[in-house]
Amino acid sequence: MIATWTMARDGLVKGMKILRQKGSCEEALIQAIKDVEEENFDSAITKAKTLLEEVFKYVLENRGIEQSKSISMSELYKKVREEYGIKTGNEADIRINKLISGLNTIVDAVVEMRNIASDSHGLGSKRISVENHHALLIVNAACIVADFILAVANKKNL
Repeated sequence: MIATWTMARDGLVKGMKILRQKGSCEEALIQAIKDVEEENFDSAITKAKTLLEEVFKYVLENRGIEQSKSISMSELYKKVREEYGIKTGNEADIRINKLISGLNTIVDAVVEMRNIASDSHGLGSKRISVENHHALLIVNAACIVADFILAVANKKNL
């Protein structure tokens, strides 16, 4: 494994103090990193989606908002954005709006990749090949979203 991944991994784990306090969220991150290191990229993608789902459910549960087990990730993320006021609009700077829009795109992409390139579904010949740098991108992008959501929730005093 290349040295830059080791530095990124160490920085990511150390930089996510809020996440590290949340048990199952931290476990999903640690497992995703381990899967990338072991070149089990399909599983790393599954763990990246699990990390997001754990964080979304955690911040909603801390507000007393329960959700059904069958809720889609897009609906779950929508609830988080609504509950914590994470939105684009005229009241925010255009650059912040672009970043928030990018977070939305990341969540959608992680879920799509989990559905077409992870070990969570049998796809036969439709499975796409994921390379190391793609798996790193997916895990790191999910971590950025998770860290942002937890920081917003923490600021609003879970």
